[in-house]
Amino acid sequence: MPAARGRPRSGVSPGTSSPAATPRSPFRRICQTGLATLPDIIAESSINLEDTRRVADQYKGLICGIKARMVSPALEIMGMEMPRLAKRAARESGINLMVHIGDTEKR
Repeated sequence: MPAARGRPRSGVSPGTSSPAATPRSPFRRICQTGLATLPDIIAESSINLEDTRRVADQYKGLICGIKARMVSPALEIMGMEMPRLAKRAARESGINLMVHIGDTEKR
């Protein structure tokens, strides 16, 4: 698995020989593309519940939860169905749910 945005794979901070002090908690996003595309949810088809659960189950012990971004345009497209699907995926996979609330831009 590739390192996340410049972070070392081994957990050792650059220039040191000791493990990083900050714990990392990987979450599987409810949308299929993560933040590889922005906006991440452009249609109801941006979410595949079965694939989300399959990946969460496949990497059980590594993935600690499902993340839902409650931001535009996802809210306009799906309303409360998106967090309901994320909650369902987390519950059925036996992992946590994290919800990111709010846009970064003023409307």
